[in-house]
Amino acid sequence: MSFLLKILLKIWLRRHFFQQFRVKLFSAIPSQTFSREEIATTLGVSVRTMQRKLKRKNITFIQLVQKVQLLLAINYIKAADLSLAEIASLVGYQDQASFSRAFKHWTGDTITQFKSKQSV
Repeated sequence: MSFLLKILLKIWLRRHFFQQFRVKLFSAIPSQTFSREEIATTLGVSVRTMQRKLKRKNITFIQLVQKVQLLLAINYIKAADLSLAEIASLVGYQDQASFSRAFKHWTGDTITQFKSKQSV
Protein backbone atom coordinates (compact mmCIF):
# COMPACT_ATOMS: atom_id res chain seq x y z
CA MET A 1 0.00 0.00 0.00
CA SER A 2 1.39 3.38 -0.95
CA PHE A 3 2.22 6.01 1.65
CA LEU A 4 -0.44 8.39 0.31
CA LEU A 5 -3.09 5.67 0.35
CA LYS A 6 -2.23 4.83 3.97
CA ILE A 7 -2.61 8.49 4.96
CA LEU A 8 -5.94 8.80 3.13
CA LEU A 9 -7.21 5.61 4.76
CA LYS A 10 -6.19 6.87 8.18
CA ILE A 11 -8.01 10.18 7.61
CA TRP A 12 -11.11 8.38 6.37
CA LEU A 13 -11.13 6.03 9.38
CA ARG A 14 -10.86 8.98 11.79
CA ARG A 15 -13.73 10.80 10.09
CA HIS A 16 -15.73 7.59 9.90
CA PHE A 17 -15.24 6.97 13.62
CA PHE A 18 -16.31 10.50 14.50
CA GLN A 19 -19.39 10.24 12.27
CA GLN A 20 -20.27 6.83 13.74
CA PHE A 21 -19.87 8.30 17.21
CA ARG A 22 -22.35 11.11 16.47
CA VAL A 23 -24.85 8.69 14.89
CA LYS A 24 -24.65 6.45 17.97
CA LEU A 25 -25.32 9.43 20.22
CA PHE A 26 -28.33 10.53 18.18
CA SER A 27 -29.94 7.14 18.76
CA ALA A 28 -28.60 6.50 22.27
CA ILE A 29 -29.59 9.78 23.94
CA PRO A 30 -33.37 9.41 23.45
CA SER A 31 -33.16 5.84 24.75
CA GLN A 32 -31.18 6.98 27.83
CA THR A 33 -28.25 4.66 27.01
CA PHE A 34 -25.39 7.06 26.46
CA SER A 35 -22.77 6.51 29.12
CA ARG A 36 -19.15 6.49 28.01
CA GLU A 37 -19.04 2.74 28.48
CA GLU A 38 -22.21 2.08 26.50
CA ILE A 39 -21.15 4.24 23.57
CA ALA A 40 -17.61 2.80 23.49
CA THR A 41 -19.02 -0.74 23.54
CA THR A 42 -21.37 -0.02 20.63
CA LEU A 43 -18.41 1.40 18.69
CA GLY A 44 -16.30 -1.66 19.48
CA VAL A 45 -13.54 0.24 21.27
CA SER A 46 -12.44 0.79 24.85
CA VAL A 47 -13.46 3.94 26.69
CA ARG A 48 -9.82 5.06 26.66
CA THR A 49 -9.50 4.56 22.89
CA MET A 50 -12.72 6.47 22.34
CA GLN A 51 -11.47 9.34 24.51
CA ARG A 52 -8.14 9.40 22.66
CA LYS A 53 -9.89 9.59 19.31
CA LEU A 54 -12.12 12.41 20.54
CA LYS A 55 -9.11 14.24 21.93
CA ARG A 56 -7.57 14.20 18.45
CA LYS A 57 -10.65 16.14 17.32
CA ASN A 58 -10.22 18.54 20.28
CA ILE A 59 -13.57 17.60 21.78
CA THR A 60 -14.56 15.75 24.93
CA PHE A 61 -17.28 13.15 25.34
CA ILE A 62 -19.38 15.59 27.38
CA GLN A 63 -19.00 18.39 24.81
CA LEU A 64 -20.12 16.12 22.01
CA VAL A 65 -23.04 14.77 24.05
CA GLN A 66 -24.15 18.34 24.76
CA LYS A 67 -23.92 19.30 21.08
CA VAL A 68 -26.08 16.35 20.12
CA GLN A 69 -28.50 17.07 22.98
CA LEU A 70 -28.86 20.65 21.74
CA LEU A 71 -29.53 19.53 18.16
CA LEU A 72 -32.09 17.02 19.37
CA ALA A 73 -33.72 19.58 21.66
CA ILE A 74 -34.05 22.15 18.87
CA ASN A 75 -35.65 19.58 16.59
CA TYR A 76 -38.06 18.43 19.30
CA ILE A 77 -38.97 22.01 20.24
CA LYS A 78 -39.65 22.86 16.61
CA ALA A 79 -41.90 19.80 16.33
CA ALA A 80 -44.14 21.59 18.88
CA ASP A 81 -46.29 18.56 19.64
CA LEU A 82 -44.17 17.39 22.59
CA SER A 83 -44.37 18.65 26.14
CA LEU A 84 -41.29 20.15 27.75
CA ALA A 85 -41.11 17.17 30.12
CA GLU A 86 -41.12 14.78 27.14
CA ILE A 87 -38.39 16.77 25.39
CA ALA A 88 -36.29 16.84 28.56
CA SER A 89 -36.52 13.06 28.81
CA LEU A 90 -35.76 12.53 25.12
CA VAL A 91 -32.56 14.58 25.36
CA GLY A 92 -31.35 12.75 28.45
CA TYR A 93 -32.54 14.84 31.38
CA GLN A 94 -34.36 13.46 34.39
CA ASP A 95 -36.36 16.62 34.95
CA GLN A 96 -37.61 19.64 33.08
CA ALA A 97 -35.84 22.20 35.27
CA SER A 98 -32.38 20.74 34.61
CA PHE A 99 -33.10 20.61 30.90
CA SER A 100 -34.31 24.23 30.88
CA ARG A 101 -31.12 25.40 32.62
CA ALA A 102 -28.95 23.43 30.19
CA PHE A 103 -30.84 24.84 27.20
CA LYS A 104 -30.35 28.40 28.44
CA HIS A 105 -26.64 27.66 28.99
CA TRP A 106 -26.28 26.27 25.44
CA THR A 107 -28.23 28.96 23.59
CA GLY A 108 -28.34 31.99 25.87
CA ASP A 109 -32.15 31.93 25.58
CA THR A 110 -34.88 30.35 27.62
CA ILE A 111 -36.99 27.83 25.75
CA THR A 112 -39.83 30.34 25.58
CA GLN A 113 -37.51 32.99 24.13
CA PHE A 114 -36.17 30.47 21.63
CA LYS A 115 -39.68 29.48 20.53
CA SER A 116 -40.72 33.10 20.09
CA LYS A 117 -37.65 33.84 17.96
CA GLN A 118 -38.45 30.81 15.80
CA SER A 119 -42.02 31.94 15.18
CA VAL A 120 -40.94 35.36 13.85
